[in-house]
Amino acid sequence: MRRLAILAVMVLSASAALAQPPHHEWRTIETVHFRVHHPIEYEAWARHAATRLESVRSRVIIEVGFEAKEKVDVLVMDPVGLANGAAFPFLGWPRMVLFTNPPPPESSIGSNRDWIEMLTVHEEAHLIHILRPSRNPLRRALSSMLPLGPIAFTPRWVTEGYATVIEGDLTGSGRPHGDFRAAVLRRWAQLGRLPSYSQLHSDRRSWMGMSMAYLGGSAYLEWLRDQGGSDSLRHLWRRATARTGRSFTDAFEGVYGDSPGHLYGRFSAELTQKAMEVEEAVNPSLREGELWQDLTRTTDSPDVSPDGKQIVTVLRSLTRPARMVIWSTEPDEEAERQWQEKVRTTLEKDPEDVAPVRTKPLPRKPLHEWSGRSGAEPVSPRWMPDGKSVLFVRFDPDSEGVFRSDVHLWLPQEGRSRRLTGREDVRDADPSPDGKSAVAVRNRHGFSQLVRVDLETGEVDELTPAAIEPVHSSPRWSPDGSRIAWVSQREGAWRLMVRDLSSGEERELESMQETIVAQPEWSGDGRSIYAVVGQRGFIEIHRYDANEGNRVQITRSHGASLAPASTPDDSALFFLSLDVDGLDIRRLDLTRPLDPLPPIRIDARLSPAVPPPTPPRAPPFDVVDAGPSRPYGAGRQESLTLFGGNYTPSNRNMEIGLRLGDVVGRLDTIFVGALGDDGSERGAAVATSWRGWPVEVRGHLFRSDHDATRQPKRGAEDALVDLERTGGEIAAGWNRYARGLVVRLDGGLLFQRIEPGEGASFDQRILFTGGRYRWSSTLGALRFEQATSIRVEAGSTEDDDWRRGNISLTAGVGTRSNRLRYTLDRTTTRSAEHAIDDLSLGGTNSSIVPFSAISNRIIAPALPIGTRSGDEYRGDHLVITTAAFPLDLFYSRHDLWTRNEPRAETLDLAGVEARVAIEPFPIARIPAVELRFGAARILDDPFKGDEVFWLNMVWRP
Repeated sequence: MRRLAILAVMVLSASAALAQPPHHEWRTIETVHFRVHHPIEYEAWARHAATRLESVRSRVIIEVGFEAKEKVDVLVMDPVGLANGAAFPFLGWPRMVLFTNPPPPESSIGSNRDWIEMLTVHEEAHLIHILRPSRNPLRRALSSMLPLGPIAFTPRWVTEGYATVIEGDLTGSGRPHGDFRAAVLRRWAQLGRLPSYSQLHSDRRSWMGMSMAYLGGSAYLEWLRDQGGSDSLRHLWRRATARTGRSFTDAFEGVYGDSPGHLYGRFSAELTQKAMEVEEAVNPSLREGELWQDLTRTTDSPDVSPDGKQIVTVLRSLTRPARMVIWSTEPDEEAERQWQEKVRTTLEKDPEDVAPVRTKPLPRKPLHEWSGRSGAEPVSPRWMPDGKSVLFVRFDPDSEGVFRSDVHLWLPQEGRSRRLTGREDVRDADPSPDGKSAVAVRNRHGFSQLVRVDLETGEVDELTPAAIEPVHSSPRWSPDGSRIAWVSQREGAWRLMVRDLSSGEERELESMQETIVAQPEWSGDGRSIYAVVGQRGFIEIHRYDANEGNRVQITRSHGASLAPASTPDDSALFFLSLDVDGLDIRRLDLTRPLDPLPPIRIDARLSPAVPPPTPPRAPPFDVVDAGPSRPYGAGRQESLTLFGGNYTPSNRNMEIGLRLGDVVGRLDTIFVGALGDDGSERGAAVATSWRGWPVEVRGHLFRSDHDATRQPKRGAEDALVDLERTGGEIAAGWNRYARGLVVRLDGGLLFQRIEPGEGASFDQRILFTGGRYRWSSTLGALRFEQATSIRVEAGSTEDDDWRRGNISLTAGVGTRSNRLRYTLDRTTTRSAEHAIDDLSLGGTNSSIVPFSAISNRIIAPALPIGTRSGDEYRGDHLVITTAAFPLDLFYSRHDLWTRNEPRAETLDLAGVEARVAIEPFPIARIPAVELRFGAARILDDPFKGDEVFWLNMVWRP
């Protein structure tokens, strides 16, 4: 069960994020051990990766000590506009997903000499590491059902930490040699807040908790390697996959002599000691300004208004959507007065009480705040020159569901915003002093470039050519509008650049290979540029002479100083400060002279509180000719055995099937057979979907035998439910996306021959169409959702022509962890004279027959088919989801009656249910599947007081 849970989490967490439309023009580049699939626009980026993958593989094999023979399918895409990747170590058919968007230098993965190199090394390390199969015969046999090796089930800090170690060893850069890992681990240790061993695996509640598997996990593995010898990690992997079955803890103890939890305690103690030594060295020259606002989690770069009186940033929270806020930069005298008054009143009431010690500033009340109703977060806010509006960027889905970045304008006084560009993939926008244009970065199809955005028309013009290298970040306009400063990754290093806009001349200010330079900001007089510089594990703000290029360090902190924002009169510098609970805002007074900070020397032996000794520069990976790309076509058809079944009051059967499909998801076909007793559905079906066009086309052939008069729990005696069905369906579907909105239109034709027994048979034809939309919005901590689906059918059964309509309305409200949803279902049938066309309450969907074949069925898995029948239906359903309980709580009321006849009493039931719906996930060879399981108590006749359980699984291509 643990293995199944892990696989389910892997699929559910990844499927929503790995989405690039299969109808795009995909192509394939093939090497000896890789098939690299990519949309044609990504050809250059994909080729750059493909020509180096063989060399990456060879070096990873040497480092890990194992060679995986499988050929890897690699998907290149950029569905969310963020830097990321994924590895799926399925035995026999491994996958790798590469997102082309490069990270900015200030991020935890920004310390790299080349994004493609770091990404491919990390993901290939995952595959070579985890694809090592078990040498235990039983485990090998079981891997045919669940194609994952033993290492896939080790703690997350092991798999993510080890890939991070390899990333550092083979590139000489990456997180192990970067400043960010050292700054985080050092600061957390100094404050006694290193994660516990259980938190190292996964901690979603604390800030940076999920990143600790990479940062802390890699540092712990390096420490273990130092303790046990250079081959000790390879020995660990060999013991974990041995013929003798053993747990990860047993394998670990056999190499290191103690449990991983106990040794992690020793590692934490040593790291804390080293961090305190660094703190003592830093303390004499500490310069971190005053704490201006104590915040939590990730805060965006602040920006000071042109008059110096306001500051804007973006706040993020665990419980509510991101919000853009504006504060006054002036002291909050009213808040201070109220606090003093509260203390005075408290002491007057109890003179023996003691006034509280205040170490942090009072929370500031925003003058204005903005949160996108559709949930897309604002990023990179920058004041317009008028001081009345704010330029910012947000990521929204285009019509195909791919997230694109665009420039928006916020008008705080009017409480509204508007989009200025349309699907231009621009970010980091900074307005010109005249407010007519903005300089920005465009990352598109793996290329990076600087662009100028016309803020009136939204038109975008190139400033630099689009290229894989250099990568650009954080352009900033000089106060006089004559120059821009930005950082650019060239020849393996981040460099601070200045460009004269009139001549186009570019020059590089002082930089060094091992230095990270990020987030430049002009001083108010335009003579200096503040920038974040990372060096030897310390991330601080330096001031560059914009003309001469020499620099001087102006902050010194225990953690990191980030995102400088100068006031227009150069009297102060606001910046972000790294703390355990998040990024705080600090203020440094610049009206007093800043003495030069003395150099401090920290021995590399204090690693990982500082980076390890700088390794020799790793040689570049060999480039191998990969040959021309070829059209993807329908792709390689791969198979996966499917298992399913149903245990419900109306159906207890087992389903066995086969899925054929390609890794991109253009063509998906399933073959399913169902076996069961006389009261359960039996039959077979073949269904296929073609997604190589913008409109999805589906076909479904089936034969089904379901004698529901003998189902485990009996329904109404007069319902026509003993049926054999043979037929087919052809249908088409079309999806469109917008901000907070998903729309789908469907339509098709069904033909089926129905045999109710005793040699009788009749034909039925149904023409159907429908649509549904889902919309969501946020307001503060509350999330609102609404969904509507409509289905209209016209059919003929024997000589009976009929019509049927259904509408379903859902409304919900809640927070990220607790929700309340109400759904109203209304279905009506007109002119139906044949009993088969009446509405029938009870039963479930089926993998064998399409829904259009049983569209008269009111789905209710707790009830047997034919519990009630009629031609008018109303259903009311209330669902409560809470973080305190793993299943949804529900209450349902069913009202089914025959028009112009007395209405029966409603039928109510209450219970718990979990519903999991997964869209086709071709990377894992999984077709669409809906799983429902739950239990309920029936509150009304004919089954009043019965308690029922159900498990229902439906496969679709």
